[in-house]
Amino acid sequence: MAFCPACRTLMKPVPDQGDEVCPLCDSLPSIQNENSSDVPGRNGLFPFEKVRKGQEDLLKDARIALGDGRHLLANAPTGLGKTVVALTASLEVALREDKLVLFLTSKQSQHKVAIDTVLLMNKYGPRLSAVDVISKQAMCQLPEARKFSKAFYEYCNLQVRTKSCPWSVRDCGSVAEFASQKTMHVHQLVQLCKRFGVCPHKTALKAAARSHVLVCDYNYVFSEISQQVLTRVERDMGDLIVVVDEAHNLPDRIRSHLCGDLSPRYLKKAIKECRSYDKALSSMLRSVLTSFLKILEDREGEEKAERAEFVDLVVKAIRRASRTELSLMDLVAHLEHVGEKVLKDGGSSTLMEMANFLRNWNVMDDGMVRILTHGKNQKISYKLLDPSILSGPVFKEIHSSLVMSGTLHPLSMYADLLGMEKDRTSFGQYPSPFPKENRSIVVTPGLTSLYSRRDERMFKSYADSISRIADRLPGNLAAFFPSYDFLRQVRSRLDGWKAKPILAESSSLTKEEKNAFLVKLKTFKKRGGAVLMAVLGGSLSEGVDFKNNLLHSVVVAGVPISPPTIENKALMDYYSQKFGREKGFEYSFIYPAINKVLQAAGRCIRSEKDKAVIFLMDERYAQDRYSKCLPDNYDFIVSGDVGGEVERFFGRISSRQKEIAEVQAT
Repeated sequence: MAFCPACRTLMKPVPDQGDEVCPLCDSLPSIQNENSSDVPGRNGLFPFEKVRKGQEDLLKDARIALGDGRHLLANAPTGLGKTVVALTASLEVALREDKLVLFLTSKQSQHKVAIDTVLLMNKYGPRLSAVDVISKQAMCQLPEARKFSKAFYEYCNLQVRTKSCPWSVRDCGSVAEFASQKTMHVHQLVQLCKRFGVCPHKTALKAAARSHVLVCDYNYVFSEISQQVLTRVERDMGDLIVVVDEAHNLPDRIRSHLCGDLSPRYLKKAIKECRSYDKALSSMLRSVLTSFLKILEDREGEEKAERAEFVDLVVKAIRRASRTELSLMDLVAHLEHVGEKVLKDGGSSTLMEMANFLRNWNVMDDGMVRILTHGKNQKISYKLLDPSILSGPVFKEIHSSLVMSGTLHPLSMYADLLGMEKDRTSFGQYPSPFPKENRSIVVTPGLTSLYSRRDERMFKSYADSISRIADRLPGNLAAFFPSYDFLRQVRSRLDGWKAKPILAESSSLTKEEKNAFLVKLKTFKKRGGAVLMAVLGGSLSEGVDFKNNLLHSVVVAGVPISPPTIENKALMDYYSQKFGREKGFEYSFIYPAINKVLQAAGRCIRSEKDKAVIFLMDERYAQDRYSKCLPDNYDFIVSGDVGGEVERFFGRISSRQKEIAEVQAT
């Protein structure tokens, strides 16, 4: 493998000749970086002097897989430096093969990391260009854009089609050309477009057609808008190298994308909206509402709904009101026609959203579950069970991919769920770069969150264990619970304990309140610490980076097994039929719970200097059924002496630090 002496890009063999040529310098001589040759020993596009221990294998495997047109599923822990490895490997192949890299992430903070990485790579290699794009609605400059929800895209399409949007009608070619040569964060791109009065989203995708990297959300590839995106960036699926960041979220994100619900309250809103536009449609919707309420009345709970039965209900209702032989799709077309009128008048169209619901309801049966909910939250809904229905064709068509996360466990399950071809998919398990001795994992016996054993004694035992840990801890403790109710039950048993302040998450926690928690934890850390109580699967257990050893211990209280709802049972039945009974239960219940546990447990060890004790506070973690589902590096001890384990761990750390200091002194 040879690299260009000028820009350090992988050389490309010339067909029928023994020579090699740089794919970048040969075709883009104007953007060579004269400083690149001054960096000795540069490893391809990798922007650092040395590839760190742990990164080497991932970089090697990624280069091979992407270069061979394969998919690599990589379980790579926090701190390994996945982003720089992913961009190095994918860009080297993209430059050689004339492909476009799509770096997919759901977090805006990770957008920034990806763009910063490309900017860093530009200091030492060829001038690479990356475009950062978020949702069209978030980038839109029209004042009324914020008031739309799901109907925004219909509103935007109408504005573009009728040439009513002043931002869209202006030619953005020159701005896009500039943006394709200068890597910017999304807010910088928006400000640039605002200055020239052009649509930021349109400009971003036009610039991406001339760029090397497009940083965007999952749905730019794994949803119905993917074809529009491909058209804008002037590429086919086969031209894409896809990097999926935090990929443990991808199956659920795809499922949540193809879901919807319709409630009597929503129907009433639609009736009111179209009353002044189309009385005939209003009459039909009232008829649908009457029939809908009849199947919802005097009942509680959930039940499975059938696609054909609800279609039959709607069709009979609209025919009764209109006295014509209308079909469901006739109603959908009528809703869209009137909904467009509402949009033209600047209204937020419920009718468009209802049309989308009815169209999607009638799409398919396989891999879907439909649910009728009675009681207080009356509604009818549909949900996708099988994400591979959308993701399978994508992985089949794209050139290659790197699908990575720190909690992609087990790898084979994600390959199954996403429908990745076995003969094109490789698995990579990479060790943590952090010292093993900096973490202790303890499973506590005698405690469990099993519903059958949730009583006063159990909640009190959890509270006592948490207080004993916090009493001996030299800093902050975070305790994560399976639900808000479980959290409140344990919190109420700590009312008499005053050793440390308690910060408790609520279901209505705002972004500002979340940030305030972090500020308070930093303050309390200097004063002996506090206790943060939050839920597993919430934003504090997954979406927050507790840097600089802000947490000295994490408690995972219980096993967050999802309740046996109709959706969860349908998911288990579907997976059991597709993958076998054992995998059906593991894929639908155990592994999703373990993933939440791994995410929460990972909050305390964010760098090689962080040290913490992780308590898995449920006896089931020591049982074979659950322990076999934990990662191989989760070596735990079983101990009920939680306070003693804290003292022993931090005592060992102090002794070790003293030994290191004595050696350094001599």
